[in-house]
Amino acid sequence: MPVTRPNLASPSLLRRHGDRRSAHHLSCYGAGDAGYAGLGRSRRDERAMTRPAHAIRAALQQQIAVTDAEFDQVFPEELRDRSYMHWTPVDVAMRAAQLLAPTADLRVLDVGAGPGKMCLVGALVTGAMWWGIEQDLALVTAANHAAWALDIGRRTRFVQGDGSRLAWDEFDAIYFYNPFSTLMLGPDASPFVRYATVQTTLRRIEQRLAGMRAGTRVVTYHGFGGKLPAGYALASREPAGGDALELWIRQP
Repeated sequence: MPVTRPNLASPSLLRRHGDRRSAHHLSCYGAGDAGYAGLGRSRRDERAMTRPAHAIRAALQQQIAVTDAEFDQVFPEELRDRSYMHWTPVDVAMRAAQLLAPTADLRVLDVGAGPGKMCLVGALVTGAMWWGIEQDLALVTAANHAAWALDIGRRTRFVQGDGSRLAWDEFDAIYFYNPFSTLMLGPDASPFVRYATVQTTLRRIEQRLAGMRAGTRVVTYHGFGGKLPAGYALASREPAGGDALELWIRQP
């Protein structure tokens, strides 16, 4: 029996994050550069795209991988040194996108999205709607600008916040790339406080996962730090990058 999926413009999401059609998004390049409504520039057309962005978009839409160095040109230079350690590689993201969104009517959430690389690749290689939530505002801003640069702002959405506190019931698939590792490396608190924070967050994540409906797809790369609750079956595990992609599906 087909599931009736809630509208993306549902009140719960709009109250938290606003309506993309009229939201004023920030850009890491200053007011007017992000290309969203309200910042002084109309929706980007292909003729205005930079050469790297145009080439990246064209390649990925044809399912042709680009290198990470090529893709990362859509991000500010000062952020690119984080790519090797913290961002999903392009080839891994392409495969993960296929596992997360085998059909175009799905909505995917990336928890701890960084600059949105997984969602950006996903939007280019699938027809699904991709959301990323990230606590670092500079990375959220970079993600929104990259979505504009690649002309995929209508199928991506990036918001600042704690993913463990967001209601997940409006999503069909969840992606994790060890999203809490940076908390353990942060300098803002003692190791004991950081560890306690991570463990508390993981308990909330596990509770969110336990409440997802049957058929929900969860893909992990380097895990997420916790354990999938009872009711999830491992559908596939395949080598990817320096680890493996695992696809888990919520059972009825």
